[in-house]
Amino acid sequence: MYNLLVFIYFIYIQVLPITQDSIQLVMLLVLVAGAVLKFIMSLSMNKSSKKNKNSIALEIIFINSFIFTSFGFLASRPGAEEFLFLETIFPLIYLAIFFTGRRDTVIKILNSCFTISTFIIGILFLIQVFGLGEGNDILSILGDSSELQGIATNSDGQVTGLRFMPLYSLSYLTSISLHNLASSINSFFSGTRSKNITTEKLLIIVHLFNFSSTLFCIILSGRQGLILGFVGSLLLITTAQIVVSTTWKSKSINYIKQGGKHLRLILGTMIFFIALILLVNNVVAFVKIDYEYIQSFTSKNGGDMERIGQLASLIDSWSNSPIIGHGNGSAVSVVRDAARPWRYELSYMMRLNNMGLLGISVYFFGVSLICISLAKNFYKTGKIVYMSSLAGLLSLLIADGTNPYMVRFTVLYYFYYCLWLSMNAEEQSLGKS
Repeated sequence: MYNLLVFIYFIYIQVLPITQDSIQLVMLLVLVAGAVLKFIMSLSMNKSSKKNKNSIALEIIFINSFIFTSFGFLASRPGAEEFLFLETIFPLIYLAIFFTGRRDTVIKILNSCFTISTFIIGILFLIQVFGLGEGNDILSILGDSSELQGIATNSDGQVTGLRFMPLYSLSYLTSISLHNLASSINSFFSGTRSKNITTEKLLIIVHLFNFSSTLFCIILSGRQGLILGFVGSLLLITTAQIVVSTTWKSKSINYIKQGGKHLRLILGTMIFFIALILLVNNVVAFVKIDYEYIQSFTSKNGGDMERIGQLASLIDSWSNSPIIGHGNGSAVSVVRDAARPWRYELSYMMRLNNMGLLGISVYFFGVSLICISLAKNFYKTGKIVYMSSLAGLLSLLIADGTNPYMVRFTVLYYFYYCLWLSMNAEEQSLGKS
């Protein structure tokens, strides 16, 4: 029953990450109650847990956040209370949920949620873009804000932008779906495939639909952060694989080769989709990803006066206290949101203003430990879950630089899922990936 609640909750927040906060909070409270009960039962059954947990990244990130949030409270910063919830209370809740379940079970549940949620999002995307039936009305009902969901077109009917509720989740799901697609293809054509060929084929079809729909969705959305996050994640992982394959000498050389094969499949898939996009441009009139679209996209983002104003104001404020910043929850002269004046699109500049060079250096050190641990676990075990999780995390972190994706508790959970996933140093495995 508890695992079913976990499954439902994470699908819900991935499909509707920025709406229905009250419902999501109630579901989270029920889940926490279940986690507490499960934990008490596990104590009574005297279950032993794995002892090789590496909590250095957890300690660094939490202590760093606690110090600068306390600084924010002492300095009476207006957003200190929100940072307490976002970077202390909600993360502790999510980590408690992840630690309560068996590690393998939690990983399987979350992987299933990623696949099913991405499929649902893909269907919603097609309904919205093609205006099938009463699809847009359904999406409007699902939302709880005054902003209408829909597509923006120019005078020629070409798509110029997209407002879509699940875009926040696509900051990590797009990269995950690409790695899952490559993994399912590799499994089907290798000796590790299961006896049920029909299931293997179905998985390839589902992952193919998931990736193609989410890729087109982030392109048509015109969101700079989403596109840069996806491309940047792919480039970083490819570069890391090249470095590792030429420098790392260990017994896990088989998994280094496997990583190379996995990335070759990914790059081949990307070439296929580039060709597909070119074909779509010639067949579907209202989807035009051409020079004019790219020019308008870069012009829109290059001339974003709101972000330019935020950048100048945040730098000016930070320069007054460059080492320790002003404390979490600080606001500067330029206000993005009157209700939450401490929130800004440029999240890393916001962190620099809040924590200074000292705090942001410690924060990125903690993040780097998570990424390194995920990469090491992949090369020790060959389990694709570590590679796909790292890809999703990198994509989310890059996207968060220009859009405040992780200020949502329904998106921030993914960062702490990757933190939890990185905390067990896996032993070298000879099993399937």
